[in-house]
Amino acid sequence: NTEDRDRKGRQAKGEQIHTAKLSAAKVQEIRRCSAIGESQRDLARRFGMAPVTISHILTGRRWKHILMAV
Repeated sequence: NTEDRDRKGRQAKGEQIHTAKLSAAKVQEIRRCSAIGESQRDLARRFGMAPVTISHILTGRRWKHILMAV
C-alpha cells in the first residue's frame, strides 16, 4: 500500500497538510538565509520553530520535496 501511494503521488506533503506551519516560500527563505550564514537558532526564533525543525529542513529530513530556488 505504501509503495502504491508513493508511486501515485497520494501522500500529502508540505502545505497540503492542514496543520503545516510553514509554506514552501518560507522553507526556501530558511534555506537561503542559512546559506548566507544565519544561524539555525536565529532562524528558529524568527520563524517560531524549534531549532531541530530548522535542522531537519536544512538537511532534507523535512520538506525535501521543496527544492532550493536558484
